[in-house]
Amino acid sequence: MWVVGFGLGASFRHVFVHEAGHAVAAIDNDIEFEAVELYDTGSAPVYSDGRIAPGAVRMTSKDPSTWVQPNLVGSLRYAFAGHLAEKVILGDAIPGGFDEDVKQWKIGSGRTGSLTQDDWAEMLGQSASEVQSDTMSWASENSARIIALADHLEALTAPTAMSYDEVKDFLAAL
Repeated sequence: MWVVGFGLGASFRHVFVHEAGHAVAAIDNDIEFEAVELYDTGSAPVYSDGRIAPGAVRMTSKDPSTWVQPNLVGSLRYAFAGHLAEKVILGDAIPGGFDEDVKQWKIGSGRTGSLTQDDWAEMLGQSASEVQSDTMSWASENSARIIALADHLEALTAPTAMSYDEVKDFLAAL
């Protein structure tokens, strides 16, 4: 049984596209992960604001600095990719779906407070808006790959997981 509670107006399709967007971006940015996980009602984590997380990309470490620090720009693209894939492919996105992803990136970058435009530029060598725009273009250019993976995830029965190697092999076969 699929999890409910991820936001008003969102559909399960949003979850599959969101997590597929992250997974494809991780592979394209050389960010290794353990698995794309889809939860059922009994196994889903709950965010601090009470929303249920119906799916996630489980990273190789609980410490986000392990995937953020090696490539600040690539890892920010990864963080943006789920939300922006939803916008590109579905025309809208899960409300608040961006928040937790960017929060994890900020923790991994060591900058958890508010960031000014100058802070972003100093850290990334470009603005966060430029990274977001580039990621939006990337999502559009890679929409067929994201949709194919989302379709595959949607055909699975929760709870389930698809490993990094399985995702990589799936995308290579397209």
